Amino acid sequence: MTYQDPYVKLVIGLQTVDHRKYLIALRTTADYYGWTEHLETWTPKTVETTGGVRVVRDPGRRANLQFAGGRRHRISRSSSTQGMPAGLTNAFRVSARCGVGDLAELAHFTEGDWEWMEGLHGERIRRDRWEEIYQGSISRVRGGLVSV
Repeated sequence: MTYQDPYVKLVIGLQTVDHRKYLIALRTTADYYGWTEHLETWTPKTVETTGGVRVVRDPGRRANLQFAGGRRHRISRSSSTQGMPAGLTNAFRVSARCGVGDLAELAHFTEGDWEWMEGLHGERIRRDRWEEIYQGSISRVRGGLVSV
C-alpha cells in the first residue's frame, strides 16, 4: 500500500526556469475546482540524468505539504463576503512570487460553483471581477498567452 499525500502542489506559472510559481491545496479541493485538470503537478527540477537515473534538486521541501510555505488564500461558494461560511469556504496556499495576474489566471481556470476568492491582501474579489482582471492582464501584460 502506498501513501498518497492529502495535499497536492501544482504549478501556476513560471517566473524563470528555476523559479516556478505554485499552489498547494487539499487534493479534494484542487479536484473540486478543476485545478488538477488545468495545472501540472509540481516536480523537483532535474539536475542531470545519469545511467537512466534522474537526479533532482529539491531545495528544502518539507515531507508534508501541509506545512509548506506560501501565502494563504480562500475561495468560497457563499455569496456572503462576511466571515468564512462553514462548509462553503476552502483554503489554499500560493508561492510568494504569485501576483494578481497569477491569481486572476487561477480564477479564470477555476471550475464549479464559487462566488469569491481572496486577492493579494485578503480582499474578497467576486468571480466576475476576477474574470475582468484576467482579460485585462492577458491583453496588456501577457499578450494573450496562458502561462501554463
